[in-house]
Amino acid sequence: MPTNVFDGCFARDQLMFVRQDAVEAAWMVVDPILGNVEPLEFYQSGSWGPAAADELAKDLGGWVNPVVQPTPAAVPSLDVAAD
Repeated sequence: MPTNVFDGCFARDQLMFVRQDAVEAAWMVVDPILGNVEPLEFYQSGSWGPAAADELAKDLGGWVNPVVQPTPAAVPSLDVAAD
């Protein structure tokens, strides 16, 4: 068995190659996707994404960005008990 494409080519081993009809069928699937490019939406690092993403959930009542607030129990106390 050939160890690389060149060895397979010289040995006339077709295991590493795809038939022409398979290549054309694959391009029939991929080509329309490549032509349908949406512009990139830039947003601030650490945010919940671009404002345009809010439109995706608009018909579901919108999107609410969760804000995590520390609870008093989770915040360590700096009080030192007097002995």
